[in-house]
Amino acid sequence: MASEAAHSNWRDLIDSALPCWSDHLELISRLSADRFPDCAALNELLPPGLGHPGRAPVRFISSEEHAPGPYEPRIYEEGLVSTRPESWHDLFNALTWALLPRSKLAMNAAHCRVDTQDADSGRGALRDALTLFDECGVILACTDRRWLERLARHQWQDCLPGRNDFFHQQVTLIVAGHAQLEKFLAPYPSMTANTLLVHIDPETQALPRQQRLARLDQWLAAEITGGAVLSRPACLSPLPLTGIPGWWPDLCQDDAFYADRSIFRPMRKGKGPAPVHAPGPVP
Repeated sequence: MASEAAHSNWRDLIDSALPCWSDHLELISRLSADRFPDCAALNELLPPGLGHPGRAPVRFISSEEHAPGPYEPRIYEEGLVSTRPESWHDLFNALTWALLPRSKLAMNAAHCRVDTQDADSGRGALRDALTLFDECGVILACTDRRWLERLARHQWQDCLPGRNDFFHQQVTLIVAGHAQLEKFLAPYPSMTANTLLVHIDPETQALPRQQRLARLDQWLAAEITGGAVLSRPACLSPLPLTGIPGWWPDLCQDDAFYADRSIFRPMRKGKGPAPVHAPGPVP
């Protein structure tokens, strides 16, 4: 896929009609279509001065031009995000840094904090949860807490079919995982995201989209730093993304589709639902 992108208008390979790209299209439009984005172009997408306090600003560097080093500590200590040339995966990682900069910083700091505090314990639940979210995570914020709780219990038939207006009016869904974005280059019915469920107030939902995302990014960063979210994989709820109304227009989202238990799986016995978080005031 990377070599194909290198010899064509790479943006043509992204189906901009799919709602999963809506938050990223403005960023994508700022990148030249003539060649696959390099680190210099990606660095232009980052907020000025983004970085950990007292440390170097975050910037993308080519993995071919710099000596390899531990990925997360290098970001924390030097601000250097190793990026492979002509890599869709790393391009989408860069877009996520630009879209959710505070959350990405907070996840990086949490990874490094675990490394420092307990270097001999292996990855652990916190790092597993952070990685699951960073790779294939989405933020699903909704004004209806009871609906979120039903979704967490895998009550798919009650929550998804025919809910176009509900999703448009009461739900904010943000693709936060760069590997999940990569999957949408060639979508398939069973794509499932690791979902952070968030109950928001109507006032937040009524904000313009960019302000809403900025507020959720700021909240999530603070909660990650405080250890209130993504402390273990069970904090994340599975969500079959192609079941969201309108998220794959070419797919027939009929009763038979939602009845497919290989995609819309019931909750396993003995496993409880993921929590629903409720953000407090954002400073």
